[in-house]
Amino acid sequence: MNYPIMKNKDLLLHILLVFVTITALWSGTASAMEPAFSSLFSSHMVLQRERPISVWGSATPGAEMRVSLAEHVQNVRADKSGNWSAEFPALPAGGPHRLELAGTDGLVRVLENILIGEVWLCSGQSNTEYPMANLNEPWRDTAKIDSSIRLLTVEHDSSTKPLAEFTEVSGWEIATADTVPSFSAACYLFARALQNDRRIPFGLIDASWGGSSIEAWISARGLKPLDEFQRALELNEVHGRDTGKALQAYVHDWKAWWRAARDDEPAPWKADFEDNNWPAAPPQLGDWRKWAGMGTKGFTGMVWYRKSFDLNAAQAKQGAVLELSIIDEVDVTWINGKPVGAMFGWDTPRNYRVEPGVLKAGTNVLAVNAYNSWAAGGLIGPPGKIRLVFPDGSHVPLGEGWRVQRVTDPTGRPPMTPWSSITGVTGLFNAMIAPLSGYGLSGVLWYQGESNTGRAHSYENLLALMISDWRQSLGELLPFIVIQLPEFGPLPGIPTDSGWARIRDAQQRVAAADPLSGLVVTVGSADASDIHPPNKRIIGVRAASVARGLVPGNDEVTDGIVPLRALRMGQEVTVHFADTGMPLFVSGAATPAAFELCDDLGACHYVEARLEQNRVLLNASDIAEPVEVRHAWANAPIINLHGAEGLPVSSFRLPVENAPD
Repeated sequence: MNYPIMKNKDLLLHILLVFVTITALWSGTASAMEPAFSSLFSSHMVLQRERPISVWGSATPGAEMRVSLAEHVQNVRADKSGNWSAEFPALPAGGPHRLELAGTDGLVRVLENILIGEVWLCSGQSNTEYPMANLNEPWRDTAKIDSSIRLLTVEHDSSTKPLAEFTEVSGWEIATADTVPSFSAACYLFARALQNDRRIPFGLIDASWGGSSIEAWISARGLKPLDEFQRALELNEVHGRDTGKALQAYVHDWKAWWRAARDDEPAPWKADFEDNNWPAAPPQLGDWRKWAGMGTKGFTGMVWYRKSFDLNAAQAKQGAVLELSIIDEVDVTWINGKPVGAMFGWDTPRNYRVEPGVLKAGTNVLAVNAYNSWAAGGLIGPPGKIRLVFPDGSHVPLGEGWRVQRVTDPTGRPPMTPWSSITGVTGLFNAMIAPLSGYGLSGVLWYQGESNTGRAHSYENLLALMISDWRQSLGELLPFIVIQLPEFGPLPGIPTDSGWARIRDAQQRVAAADPLSGLVVTVGSADASDIHPPNKRIIGVRAASVARGLVPGNDEVTDGIVPLRALRMGQEVTVHFADTGMPLFVSGAATPAAFELCDDLGACHYVEARLEQNRVLLNASDIAEPVEVRHAWANAPIINLHGAEGLPVSSFRLPVENAPD
């Protein structure tokens, strides 16, 4: 058959395009299914010594491969999902070794410079993240940097479901003068102190996120037994299927929380709410703590923002994206009384999808509730980046004309979106811990609690649950070293309750009740004016001591100085402590300080104390019915009672019992 010249060209072009498309699809599929190691494995990594070593990855379903480590070889086949795994016998500390993966394509994937040693996971919030570069010491002495220490930083990530792989991973790095500065100081200094006597390679995994709550680090399985988290887990499950339905359900709960304290008070999120008596926000917006004459200077809490804007009929019938720029730190946002977004994050721009049907021709009303618990607050802006953007790229500016109202009555912490990264539930476990399952670990260094001081009553239970939960995923006999909160805040005046003391007490109770857990006491080592104390060296040294003490046959103190019981006899209450093999002593004074007795009405009083034979005797003559002893019960206590290794006796409370006859 003959074709005109132009048609021949068209046919040839069509055939060429089809060929290119098929080739691209084939090569993309082939590339995606090439045998590969999990992203957790890379050159320069450390594998756990003296226990079987698991290695895994992906390939075309049914593909056969050969995996070799050191002189050991395993033949494996990918399952129906394209996953494969191999297990090698335990290896002693040492190296370097090669890990190789060979497929039927003839290609060999090689990971080099692999060491066998101890692998420690360091996790928590900002004091775990706190980098070596911020230390006030000459750590840059390259002679002190050992290349047998290897570093892996897990990138920030959150998920409503457990992940098998990290979404993003930078790979293992050798400790050098270039890589150490950005790594966790507490984690690195712990390994360096422990390496002084073990003389083996160390692999350090930093999976931490500043500002995170402990609930975010516990799996759904771990939180399921607790009634207080059932609704959050339910909303998370809905969010995984339908984000819009999850938002509607969350805002329903948020409004119920708001109304519970305000009865029938008009709702500021409604379009017809009257805000004419609200003051105008400063045109530059920004941190409300810096506003003058607005009642928000230095304020921590909640502020409402409202503004109106006009749209024509063509604009109103469309969907759009509402860009609010930075809001610090939590917001719930409505347009015309309909929720369009809610988020936590002090540095995360808000870009909310506005579905068709929310906007209307004429006047629209935008309402934002902003809450801050720390530092800056509000619509930070800049105003020029606050706008409503339509699909064609046109936009309506929304940066000016805001009215604001501070919420003056106490509200407490509002409900958080359970799918938020660091204030939600399960998200950090799912994305930053779950992918480590199967990777051998020596133990965990946990430094967290600051973000839970406002609801410290539940921390003891949550910490114990988290440890049990992680052991189910990472290893049943996994040692946990808990770094206790240091002092922070003003010096104590009169006896009062303290969230920081409650967290310290909970941390010690959990560590003392678990033979595979230990406690690093930090009170007395920090600057009470700095929530990020730079003296991480003492944490590393003490954590290394606890790690040694958790090994059978060693006598280092692992749980701090543990109070056992408080017994009343006559007008004295005697506090007994666990024997550490060394006597208690008082520094800087003749008698112990910071002891309180609390009566049956809940009032607590400072009392005189004296030290006798490792017991502290409290004068109860002025307390009719003492029911509880408290020690160092303040955010920033002054402690002068010490025990073994010079460790301060940290915050604790004990019920008062009658001494036996």
